[in-house]
Amino acid sequence: MADNNQDGRIALGPVSLDVDNGTLSRDGETLELRAKSFALLCHLARNRGRVVTKAELLDAIWPDVTVTEDSLTQTVSDIRRALGPDAGDLIRTVPRRGYMLAVAPDAGDSAPRSTRHLPRIAILPFTDQTGQPDLGARIGFVNDGIGMGLARFRTLTVIARHSVESAVEDAGRDLVRVGEKLRADYLVDGTARPGPNGPVLALRLNDCADGSMVWAEIFDCSGDAILTLQDDATVRIVGQLASALLIEGRSSSVEQPTSNVTAFDHYAKAMALMRRADPALVDESREHLERAIAVDPGFGLAWSWLAWAELAQHGYGLASDEVRQRARTYAQRGVEIAPAEPRTLAALGYVQSFTGEYDAAEANISQSLRLNPSSADTLHDMAILMLVRCRPAETLNCLARLDEIQPIRSGHYYVIQFEALYQLRRYEDAAQAMARVAHPDLRQRVWAAAIAAQLGHDADVRRHLDAVAAEAPGWDHLAAAERSYTYEHESDRDHMLDGIRKALAIWRQG
Repeated sequence: MADNNQDGRIALGPVSLDVDNGTLSRDGETLELRAKSFALLCHLARNRGRVVTKAELLDAIWPDVTVTEDSLTQTVSDIRRALGPDAGDLIRTVPRRGYMLAVAPDAGDSAPRSTRHLPRIAILPFTDQTGQPDLGARIGFVNDGIGMGLARFRTLTVIARHSVESAVEDAGRDLVRVGEKLRADYLVDGTARPGPNGPVLALRLNDCADGSMVWAEIFDCSGDAILTLQDDATVRIVGQLASALLIEGRSSSVEQPTSNVTAFDHYAKAMALMRRADPALVDESREHLERAIAVDPGFGLAWSWLAWAELAQHGYGLASDEVRQRARTYAQRGVEIAPAEPRTLAALGYVQSFTGEYDAAEANISQSLRLNPSSADTLHDMAILMLVRCRPAETLNCLARLDEIQPIRSGHYYVIQFEALYQLRRYEDAAQAMARVAHPDLRQRVWAAAIAAQLGHDADVRRHLDAVAAEAPGWDHLAAAERSYTYEHESDRDHMLDGIRKALAIWRQG
């Protein structure tokens, strides 16, 4: 079968699958396919030419629902009916394993490059047994630094911290179970404990297949030694994996962010607070960042995160033009100090998506991903930018890549997903994604009402907007949306506002 992959289209016999635009057609006529069936077909298409296991498909298509293999079988049958007589040759059943879309991947494939064939490694949260409260933030920073260092090697996939922490919370320190949940090949875990000359960090590299230890070493983490620990540990871990995995390094080190231990401590504490994802802690995080910069004005990453804190304190999209420009100044300073650091580039690109510098934002975030293709944070930034630029298919491609790096999804994943699906006018799918947002804010509840209005679900419209009115009686739905979502193209902005206007009309008639 020919694989015509121009513009994301894949030829499946006489049927054309357009992954980017979310359509399946024959002779120019759109074929109806249920949302789950279409999602499964797209997943097979992204992995065409290889056997996709039943477990992987169940996890990808029904991530938050327990279903039997009967549901998978019925969904595959639904796809085969839509594809027609050639379906048996296209969708192949591999006994006791799974399914394969029998279309060879094209060398010029524009679908997101799968990283599932790369060795997958996860860095578990380190255990602190030192009894020194101030050391905890330092150890957490080293944990992140090792992950960043490993992510610079293009023949490794580093699993995102959020997924790792969720797996450990569920499975404890059972390395085999954690590895299964994360679909990981290797785990790094560590314990900080008192040593003869000060605190030390004992690191271990483990094979997930049986939980066996591949390598172990003890590192000094007292005083100034903490500043180079992440670099030393990264090089040693990669050295252990290199001969077996043929790792090709882009860089064997992580840029040392600061040579000042006090600045390091403030930055580490700020990062520890940010990881808790509690808006009430933003002010405290900012205070630590400002102290880090006061001690070391040449601390590029501290400037970059200060830019994020500036936007976060003022509601991101609700921030004034003055606040956005101030955040941009901070982010630009971070890049000037550390131009080769992926996180400073991503931070500047993220801020530029709020200041309307769309081309520059995309260039910076793209460069960050080239330097560190396994950064979940940067993929989030790119997904958000693609929403702002009204390229929803590319947003969904970013989310598909995130599924590989971050198999246990964060709540923000569904916020990005529902907005992309709304832009594609796939309102039913958008409603399902919105339902998975655990704690929607006021703007997201208004979005939910807009989706319900587009579907003609009047009762849901009233339920969502009643909740907004109860929490914020004076909330100006349209003004908040116009301020928060600064789309590059007016037509896409109008599409969003049209849904909100429909919802308000239904609600006021209520």
